Amino acid sequence: MPKISMERTQVVAGKFTREEEDVIRAEAERQEMTVSEYVRAAVFMSLIMDGNTKAMKLAAGLAKTKLAQKFAALAGRPVEG
Repeated sequence: MPKISMERTQVVAGKFTREEEDVIRAEAERQEMTVSEYVRAAVFMSLIMDGNTKAMKLAAGLAKTKLAQKFAALAGRPVEG
């Protein structure tokens, strides 16, 4: 299985109304996520619900990495990116 890169180098832009932006920012904060993390998760959830297998594989790899980071933090070990 290929390693999932956590390096973010690409930018995808979108336009939102002020109200839409406020809702997105508030929900990202509530979920303790950055806006980028929140929007990425929302997009991937939509793709997964539509049956996109590539999105499923990417999300599984990202979830595995996040889970490993959480366990490392709980164990008091350095958290790797």
